Amino acid sequence: MELRAVDARLAAELDRIDRELAEADAYTQVRKFTVEVERRSGSGEVVASSTRDWDPRPVWLARTRQLAAERDRVVERIRRLPGFGHFLRPPSMPLLRQRLAGMPVVVVTSHGDRGDALLVPADPERPVRPVRLPDLRAVTVERSVARWYAAVAEATDPAVPFDRRAAAQEELHTILAWLWGAVAGPVLDLLAPVDDPPPRIWWCPVGALARLPLHAAGHHREPGGRRTVLDRAVSSWTPTLTSLAHAAADRPPRPAAATAAVVGVPTARDLPALSQVRAEVERVAALMPGSTVLTGAEVAADAVEDALREHPIAHFACHGEADAGVAAMLTSGLRLGAGGTLSPHRVGSYQLERAELAFLSACGSAETHPRFTDEPLHLAAAFQLAGFRGVIGTTWRTPDSARIAASFYAGLTDDGTRPPDTAAAARVLADTVRAVRDEFPATPTRWAGHLHVGLNRPL
Repeated sequence: MELRAVDARLAAELDRIDRELAEADAYTQVRKFTVEVERRSGSGEVVASSTRDWDPRPVWLARTRQLAAERDRVVERIRRLPGFGHFLRPPSMPLLRQRLAGMPVVVVTSHGDRGDALLVPADPERPVRPVRLPDLRAVTVERSVARWYAAVAEATDPAVPFDRRAAAQEELHTILAWLWGAVAGPVLDLLAPVDDPPPRIWWCPVGALARLPLHAAGHHREPGGRRTVLDRAVSSWTPTLTSLAHAAADRPPRPAAATAAVVGVPTARDLPALSQVRAEVERVAALMPGSTVLTGAEVAADAVEDALREHPIAHFACHGEADAGVAAMLTSGLRLGAGGTLSPHRVGSYQLERAELAFLSACGSAETHPRFTDEPLHLAAAFQLAGFRGVIGTTWRTPDSARIAASFYAGLTDDGTRPPDTAAAARVLADTVRAVRDEFPATPTRWAGHLHVGLNRPL
């Protein structure tokens, strides 16, 4: 955005190359597939057909190399502009610490025989503090990830008998308790003493750990809440320190009404209908007068993009479709009307200057890709890339998604009596999720799946 103010032509050129490069890179990962073509008569009878194999990789690999070279040339031109000598270069650690002032970050990693946490203090003058985590062995983390997702699948499948679903919920509690002992407990004992007000903390897990709910770790059926993250801290996630520093960076002031683009799609092709979408959309829109509402089976991606450019807040209530393949950035996403999909690739290509907060009430919108755990390949990250400072996402759809969304916006707007306080997004989400947890402590699938990514500022 600063570049656009200095040289709009170069900024537009870089945006174009980045969009084309993301598409080309995705196609280089697509395997060969078969194309079948039929020619029919006016009556619908097949008069000719043909079949051929198509492998897009050779063409797109060459295109990727061409675009990468073109991008390098544009970046060098940008770096010759006054004040842009370090454009797209990683910041030095002292500069990064300055940009993260006021935000304590916990970087967590696991390896062969143990894990480690690096506590990055809010005060940039204080040194980073290492914490050894002996129970966080890499093999244990990988097994816990497999156990977690197997238990979530069983616990949320209505076709599974009740006793097995109850046992799966117990398994989730066991893993949350292990996460407390292995990671969260040792960290919070240093950062968040029991009797102090809950501090803000940003979790930055590395590798397979990014697939486990550190924000929900703890012993949730113990009285007093002394051994749970939900009761001891207000949590956010960040994929990297640099992305958090970018979210915290100052932007040119732009007048923005405290309104939202509210998108609700209750049905999508052969997926089951979402019965609570209409009520969720109506409730959210009522709390923020002046919002744009797009709902029904014919919501188009172009209309969604126009609404996102108009409003600083976005709320989506729809199906989310995850793709575990390498082309997930192109093929997964939010399901819109008429069979359309708002993919991470498409969202990430937007350059939104008014964006502040997005709430993605759809399953899997903040689930880290199972094959690329070191890359933030999910919708929440794509919305950040598009310009949203903070994003609320889910790792699965819960029966309480509509309730959590309505309660969240009610807390954000004091029941609709004032404009939304976007800076309080992480705290309000924690309060909302905690209330559901207190009502249903035995059922983690109802409350452990919502998380906040990034950092929100006031509108």
